[in-house]
Amino acid sequence: MADSLSGGGRSARLLAAAGDDLAAAARVRLLTELTAGSVDPEVYARYLRVEEEFVHTAARVLGAAVWDAPRWESTVGHARSLFSLVTEQREYFAHARAQWPAAADLSPAARRAAGGLSEHVLRAAADHGYPAIVTSMLAAEQLYLTWCTAATGRDVRREPAVQEWIELHARAPFTDQVAFLRAEVDALPGEVSDARLLDWFTAMLAEECRFHDAVFR
Repeated sequence: MADSLSGGGRSARLLAAAGDDLAAAARVRLLTELTAGSVDPEVYARYLRVEEEFVHTAARVLGAAVWDAPRWESTVGHARSLFSLVTEQREYFAHARAQWPAAADLSPAARRAAGGLSEHVLRAAADHGYPAIVTSMLAAEQLYLTWCTAATGRDVRREPAVQEWIELHARAPFTDQVAFLRAEVDALPGEVSDARLLDWFTAMLAEECRFHDAVFR
């Protein structure tokens, strides 16, 4: 592949180049079952547990982004995203876990597989800094925007907690966070190649797939 992806802004080119990977990540079993309203209660209980743990990781990564942000506007954008994680999303998990009828029993294999997503993004942040942070987080957030937006367009009966989780990722402030991350990718300096962005983006999607599959172990 050529080092510079052709046409459009950097984030638009990145999403186009990673389109097949993004579509595949949105079709994994868990997201398909959540969309269809057919997820097993024990599976969703396990998902709630590991997803909350990853949201904690994402908050740590956004803290690093605030520290490394190249512009005041970038600092504000990441701080807003971090605020959403530690308020709206944290409150969602507390309420959903309290109301959900099944226990979150995770096997050691499932915990190891799910933990790979946090390990990956923390390592990317430590090794490659701000460009890897915004690109990796865009991959994660764009995936959720993609499948949740599609899910809201289907007339399907879902458990209220599942429906709330889907809707949370198809409206503001989440949609604003995705737009902000795209703008940050667009603004990355030219010495960070498009090929490197694509590597970070698709690697994060691959980890997301393993993470979502882990709840079936």
